[in-house]
Amino acid sequence: MSMEHFKNFKCSINHAVSDIIQFLVLASSYALMLALIKLNCTHKLFVNLITYIIHIIAPGTLTLFKILC
Repeated sequence: MSMEHFKNFKCSINHAVSDIIQFLVLASSYALMLALIKLNCTHKLFVNLITYIIHIIAPGTLTLFKILC
């Protein structure tokens, strides 16, 4: 396995891991939001926190892994 093949393999693993992390963060955030809505706990702080997680952290993990390649 040449160095170029190894680098491409490592990048594809990084992309797969970043996609999985992004999916897990989004899924858990939406699940938490739905649970809070079911409990009638729509406190502004919780909603803002979940929105922050969905819009900032999830894409950030994806970008971080793509930069590492």
